[in-house]
Amino acid sequence: MIRHRAKIYTKSIIGKLILLAGDLSILILSFFIAYNLRGIVYDMGLLSIPNVPIVYFYQYWYLFLIHLFFLYIFKIYNIRFSIWNEAREILKAITIATVFVFFILALLKISEQVSRFIIIFISIISIICIPALKSFLKFVLYRLGLWQADALIISNQNEGVDPYCQNLRDNWYIGYRPAYVITPYLIGNTSLIEYLTNERLQSIIKEYNIVLPILYKIDKDDFYKVFIKLDIFFDEIKLLPDMHSLFVNNITIEDGGRNFLLNINNNLLRFHNRLIQYVFNKIFSIIIFILVFPLLIFIGIAILIDSRGPMLYKAKRIGYKGRDFYIYKFRTMYKDADRNLDELLNSNHDLKKEFEESFKIKDDPRITSIGRILRKTSLDELPQLLNVLKGEMNLVGPRPIVSKERNKYNDAFYELIKVKPGITGLWQISGRNNVDYNKRIQLDLFFIKNWSLWMDVTILVKTFFVVIRGEGAY
Repeated sequence: MIRHRAKIYTKSIIGKLILLAGDLSILILSFFIAYNLRGIVYDMGLLSIPNVPIVYFYQYWYLFLIHLFFLYIFKIYNIRFSIWNEAREILKAITIATVFVFFILALLKISEQVSRFIIIFISIISIICIPALKSFLKFVLYRLGLWQADALIISNQNEGVDPYCQNLRDNWYIGYRPAYVITPYLIGNTSLIEYLTNERLQSIIKEYNIVLPILYKIDKDDFYKVFIKLDIFFDEIKLLPDMHSLFVNNITIEDGGRNFLLNINNNLLRFHNRLIQYVFNKIFSIIIFILVFPLLIFIGIAILIDSRGPMLYKAKRIGYKGRDFYIYKFRTMYKDADRNLDELLNSNHDLKKEFEESFKIKDDPRITSIGRILRKTSLDELPQLLNVLKGEMNLVGPRPIVSKERNKYNDAFYELIKVKPGITGLWQISGRNNVDYNKRIQLDLFFIKNWSLWMDVTILVKTFFVVIRGEGAY
């Protein structure tokens, strides 16, 4: 590894120390909030024991270090997670730290002297506020150059490299910045191995302050040779394999004798995962339905006032195990819109072509005034909570399709019907109608293969923000 990069690593250390200081400040702030909140609860008569003077708690300063220790154990300060993966790791770290704190208090026989209310609320507040502060600090640090890790991108193919580099530039939370890119466009007729001389690599690393290399889908014939060349200069090498995106999150390695085996799991087809998802869907769909019930009534009345016809619209879709079912939506079109569709398509070639590609029409003249608002905000989908309660759909899952779309999915269709469709999913938070069919299919299959409860939670939260912005909805 080149040692001239001490200045670069110093910046990185400063950035990490600032993030650590931010976590500590949140923990301390959480204590003061929890302490005062307990006082309020006592004044309301809900607790029988009053707060002890706040100075009494100063002798337990080491409890904050326990939380920081577990954040470190979960590699919060060592790995550049995505925002949602880091939030998940913080949740696990703080939860285990809280359990450990109770263990320490019991071991020291002082559990009766320290408020359990305060400890629990320190954890709850920290789980919410630490990710929020981290997001703000990383944005600022990235702009100041203290959270940027300049990367050397190497590939022996041209296709896909530019979008990948743009994705890295846009993702300031992770902080990898493509500083120099080596592709066949750059090296011409020279082979990648011949181009990557020690002298050229050392010159690129020094000139562009490279911290780490990222190998983008290097062919297996060149991988080992490229790896050996880079290993001279770097103690960390990252690889984006030339492997289908379905398998990136759920690979386990098994001992296969003289060779190892990559075991690709199908997460959402496992019984215990289905059980977890079932319980999650039932509980949260009931909660959401109760919360939005007044809104459902208001929208229903608005639809009836706006145009003639029923409040709800039933549409046939293909569901679990290929069975047909009817999804519920708020009516967004004028009465008899389905019967007028053929006439509309036959009268306009462009509309017919658009409908055949996506089974949607962007500026559909059959949509009512209220319907345009409902579609733009995706509120027309809310009645599908009834489908979830009936067990026909999940809150999160692959998008439900009509029978005419079946041929577009080819063999992927049989993978799709192994699970229940969802009200929202990866497609909805990735651009919705702005995403082409092949990408939709990949997103649906990725979800099935890589499902986790945290993925469901993440998609639901992201859906809320997508709906507010109205991205890709029409």
